[in-house]
Amino acid sequence: MAALTASCIDLNIQGNGAYSILKQLATMALQNGFITDSHQFLQTLLLREKNALYWIWFRHRRAAR
Repeated sequence: MAALTASCIDLNIQGNGAYSILKQLATMALQNGFITDSHQFLQTLLLREKNALYWIWFRHRRAAR
């Protein structure tokens, strides 16, 4: 995020759902030349988000035992 802010890239992201926000990030990355395939990048971001949420749930569940 610091690199994006330092590059004067607008970080005005709208929405409250993970898909909406990640789709906007993928679009921004494509527009600014960081990636060449926004669909593949979006799928990668969504998969990472899903995995991160699973591990948060898993750790919370183990701690509750």
